[in-house]
Amino acid sequence: MTLTMTVVSSVAVHQSADFQLTDFDHGDRLDFDSPKLVSFSYFGRDERPESHISGSIVYAGIGSKNHLETSEWLGEALASENFMQRPTFEEIGEHIRESGTRWLSDELAAGVEHTFVIAAVLRLRDGSAYPALALVSNSDHLHGASESRPLREFFLDIAEPAQPGVYCTGVVDAILASDFVLLDDAAQHDTRDPANTRKMLSEINARAAEAPGAGAAISAGCLTYSQLLDGTGGGETYRDHKRGPLLPTTVLAGFELGPGRLLEIFDQIRESDDEASRLPKDPPTS
Repeated sequence: MTLTMTVVSSVAVHQSADFQLTDFDHGDRLDFDSPKLVSFSYFGRDERPESHISGSIVYAGIGSKNHLETSEWLGEALASENFMQRPTFEEIGEHIRESGTRWLSDELAAGVEHTFVIAAVLRLRDGSAYPALALVSNSDHLHGASESRPLREFFLDIAEPAQPGVYCTGVVDAILASDFVLLDDAAQHDTRDPANTRKMLSEINARAAEAPGAGAAISAGCLTYSQLLDGTGGGETYRDHKRGPLLPTTVLAGFELGPGRLLEIFDQIRESDDEASRLPKDPPTS
């Protein structure tokens, strides 16, 4: 399992997701970190009122399949070669629902619960903007009770525009009651610096990881991201850096920048630097 938190306010959307992967068969904690948050940004189609759609996706349930982390799968699914380059917010959710049902068909048939939470800001051509929220799940709904048993396929719930509120998935019972108050206050009165909101999310995540009911399901560290209605956005990684590098996946204008692609770019930069260092130097001029 895991823990994700989504805060929607009148000026921003904020998300966090921990890194822990757990063996489903035995419940053992797996000893490597997995970023369960994917950020994205698309341009709007010319005939549409929105000029940009930017946000992030977190998930709880299945962290990897066939040695492919779910965040990497999301990046591949949302890249333009597998998807349209300028989608609407609903089309993003519907594509994850349809392709996710195919990818996780065996797990969904076995009754495993899984939920994607998509939080975004839609900027319109008239300069205004509003937050949007979507759930792709086989068990949870944005409003009302969860399914009595997980379904064999994903469904899509959308709130566009989304009202201020908090949505958490995973081991939600590990969140302290006092921390739910902090989350609700951030949704209803979002006046602080977004970096402070992200830091608050990381602190709530760390406390939840120490809760008796968390078991091995939540890591103390997490990844956070904010998207503001003014068009700015950003995030931080809160973790022990001794565990090695961690490269989150992002999709920018239909191009996936996942861990593998980023490493390819870094290698190309290093090769270019090496080639430049071998070039003859120009003589000094006066």
